[in-house]
Amino acid sequence: MKIDYVSAAVGISVFACGCLLWSWQKRQPTNSANESDVDRPFRQQQRLRRTQTAAVMASLGLLILLSDFLPLVTRSASAAAWYILAMLFLAVWLLLLGLGDALASRLHLGRSLRRDRQTRHSLQEALAEYRERSQRTSSSTEPSAQSDGHSL
Repeated sequence: MKIDYVSAAVGISVFACGCLLWSWQKRQPTNSANESDVDRPFRQQQRLRRTQTAAVMASLGLLILLSDFLPLVTRSASAAAWYILAMLFLAVWLLLLGLGDALASRLHLGRSLRRDRQTRHSLQEALAEYRERSQRTSSSTEPSAQSDGHSL
C-alpha cells in the first residue's frame, strides 16, 4: 500500500480547517448585548450555517485523508468512482453552503443599512424640528432694544 503524501496533506489541512472553523464558531457569543431583536434570528441561522459548513469541510478532509487507506477504494475502480463522486458531492455542497452564507450575509447587511438610514433620517428630522422650535422660542423671548427704554 503506497501512501500519497500530497493527498494526505490536503486531507489533513482541510480537516484541520474544518475543525478550527467549528471551534471558532462555538466560541462566538450566542447573544450579544448590543444585538437587536431583528438581528438575533439572523445570527442564530448564521451560526447554524457556519457550523454545518465546518462539519462538511471536516468530513471532506477526512474522506480525502482516508482515500489512500481504505482497501476497497484502492482495489476496486467502481468503489473508487463512487468514493470520488461522494467527495465531489461534498465539495459542491460546501461551495453551495459558502455561497448561501455569503448571500444571506449580504442581504442582511443591506437590510441593516437601510434600517440604519431610516433611523438616521428620522432622527435628523426630529433634530431639525427641535432646532426650529428652539429658535422660535428664543426669538420670541428676546427683549427688543426699544422695549427697555434705552435707545442708541
